[in-house]
Amino acid sequence: MTETKRRPPEAIQKILKFDSYVTNQFVTLVNKHLPFMKSLTMHYQALEISCHGIPWFAFWIAFTWLFNNSHLVQMQVNMLLGKFNGIYLPMSMLGS
Repeated sequence: MTETKRRPPEAIQKILKFDSYVTNQFVTLVNKHLPFMKSLTMHYQALEISCHGIPWFAFWIAFTWLFNNSHLVQMQVNMLLGKFNGIYLPMSMLGS
């Protein structure tokens, strides 16, 4: 049984191409004007491998506890849910 790869709609493809172009231009501009940022690429890769989302998750829990402000609740909950999704979803995709 051969499965064909699902293609996103044309509008989504255009958005993704534009996003890729803008991101590439931004990175090129930053590397041109801030050359020390190039050396950080190695560190980014190490953080990605080391599961750096877990310390951020702990940080946001502590931030929520320390700054118990009703004006910050929506941001704090969104960040915690985003961090949870950032850890859980890739983990569940790799497991299946």
